[in-house]
Amino acid sequence: MINKLGIAMVGLFLFGGLLGLVPGVIKDGMYLGIFMVNPPHNILQIVSGIIFLIASLFGARPARLGFQIFGAFYGVLTVMGFMVGEGMIFGVISNNGYDAWGHAVLALTILLIGFATSKQTAAAFTAVLAARNAAKADAVKAEIKAATGDEIDIILADLSSLREVARLAETFKGRYPRLDVLINNAGIFMPKRMLTGDGFEASYQVNYLSHFFLTHLPLDELKKANREE
Repeated sequence: MINKLGIAMVGLFLFGGLLGLVPGVIKDGMYLGIFMVNPPHNILQIVSGIIFLIASLFGARPARLGFQIFGAFYGVLTVMGFMVGEGMIFGVISNNGYDAWGHAVLALTILLIGFATSKQTAAAFTAVLAARNAAKADAVKAEIKAATGDEIDIILADLSSLREVARLAETFKGRYPRLDVLINNAGIFMPKRMLTGDGFEASYQVNYLSHFFLTHLPLDELKKANREE
């Protein structure tokens, strides 16, 4: 969603900036007979649009950061605009009262998008930790919550048992409608050859076979996942 909003801002800035450079659109330094504009004002809008485009193409996080930075920047322009009144901001950008109010609305909108969507995204995702040892899992959960404030769900399972892997997948499906990201990073190293209860070599089953099984079982839930909005 934040990327789409970023692209919308690209269109808004580029349209306004380029339209202001079209001969006849601006008369006596006035845009639509309301806003006071000059070439630096138009160039600022075009540059803003280009930067928004680049940020949006690089993903949700850069797009969100772009909204936050530009929201602050246009907030400064708003304050300077009200202080200057009808005149020049920084001695370069033309301004009148309507420009200042326009920048105020723009700054508020951009800041709300930049910060509100961040909270919305954070609340929309839950991290699920699959672990064999309950005590260690609780310790990791507490550490993550202390660092981020986020809640972590825990599902206990031993990857040396394919039955427990299947139970892990079924438990997850019962709690969540989709799986956005799956990270398989469990691993062991056995100094001596050992077989699991399923009859496979332990390292092979834990490090490879169970990962494959755990990816295959919730495959439909993975396919439901969309890109971050």
